Amino acid sequence: MWRKLLASSKEHQLGQDFRQEVVDLESAFEVFVGKYLGKNLKNKLRDELINWMLKFSIEEQLKAGFIALTGKPLHELEPKAYIRWQKSVKELRDHIVHRGVSVTDGQAREAREATFDLITRIDPTTINYF
Repeated sequence: MWRKLLASSKEHQLGQDFRQEVVDLESAFEVFVGKYLGKNLKNKLRDELINWMLKFSIEEQLKAGFIALTGKPLHELEPKAYIRWQKSVKELRDHIVHRGVSVTDGQAREAREATFDLITRIDPTTINYF
């Protein structure tokens, strides 16, 4: 599903609908994180606990999920990439959805690069999908 959302974001990019592109990028990232944590925590936690954790906000998933998986939250494992994603994607998406802000081609490009960067840092095998 996360790959379909990335494909959808590409369609919006080509159509110059940069607002929807950013929304799809953030959605793709959230779905990716849920799948990644769900798969990788199976050997560490009970299914009920994983399902409960995946109901948290994305920031809480990145904190609690990665602590459970690696012993550290993602913002400590990948501080620069995390902050870049947070500012260029998550906060921009929130402003689009809640405030109706416009998005430039440059902002969308930065969101795209930040999303791809953080996904591939979390799971380097995903480079094959880009």
